[in-house]
Formats: sequence, structure tokens, C-alpha cells
Amino acid sequence: MGDASATRWPAVWAVLGSFLVLIAVLEPLGFVLTFALFLFGLSTFFSPGRWVRNLVTGGGFSLFFYYLFTQVLLQPLPNGILSPLF
Repeated sequence: MGDASATRWPAVWAVLGSFLVLIAVLEPLGFVLTFALFLFGLSTFFSPGRWVRNLVTGGGFSLFFYYLFTQVLLQPLPNGILSPLF
């Protein structure tokens, strides 16, 4: 258990750090941009070398969840600097 659990700590710190950054920049940057960068960063951390796929995945999921919350569930999300677009 010693070596196997010790190798997971960088991933744990990357996810926790990403969540803290997400919380800190959600209001100023807005949900779409913040969530896209969050997903892009984590997917690139766990799957490096697949930049295009990670970027498309981050952007796609971000736009999907924004639409789901704002149009289907009628829950407002922060628009941030992209407010003229949304």
C-alpha cells in the first residue's frame, strides 16, 4: 500500500488545486470559460499529448452544462467576461 498510494498524491493535489482555482475565478471569468479551462486542464493533466481532444471535450461539456442549467433547469450561472455573448 505504501508505493501505490504515494503515486496518487500528485493527481489528488492537481484536482484539489484545480477546484480552488475554479472557485476563485468563477465569478470574474464566468461559468463557460472557467469550466472549459478546468476540464481542459484536468484532462490534459491525466491525458497529456491530446490537446485538441481535450480542448473540444472541455468546451463541449462546458457549453452543454451551461445550456442544461440556464435553459432546461432555469438556473442562472455567472457569465463573467463573456456576458455579451450569453
